[in-house]
Amino acid sequence: MKYEVSISKNFSSGDLDYLFTDSDMARIQNNMAIPLADIIFNNFGYSGQDRPVEWPALSKSYAKSYHGGDQTPTLILSGDLQSATKIDPSNGEYARVYNDNEYAADHQWGIPGKLHARPFFPLYGDENDAQLTPFTESEIMSAANMEIEAILAGK
Repeated sequence: MKYEVSISKNFSSGDLDYLFTDSDMARIQNNMAIPLADIIFNNFGYSGQDRPVEWPALSKSYAKSYHGGDQTPTLILSGDLQSATKIDPSNGEYARVYNDNEYAADHQWGIPGKLHARPFFPLYGDENDAQLTPFTESEIMSAANMEIEAILAGK
């Protein structure tokens, strides 16, 4: 399960035209990936920071059989998915935030008739057409804008 963040090398604002270097692009994209990874990490709680939908509780029979009656989703209890979220640093084209747990996509999108979706990536849609939630997109763009301002100021 992965999501890539990128931004155009060309920046125009009023009378200013600027072409970012590969190093600039890496700085911007890495700073965009950080809030995305943080939001994904924080979505593993009882309410999450920015889940596209609330997670359903475990069924009573499953909870009784496997968790002593506790209906807290297993992925919150185990921490395996949360700890598998990582950032692949920018290559100048994009930065990637990914989760390398073999069950990540199953929990994100669900398995009809077997497993309810419990999305932890802040994405709407489906596997083939996923969109960031507005809050997460805003956080990513804010991080990009801060880094762009720093670069343009020579910092």
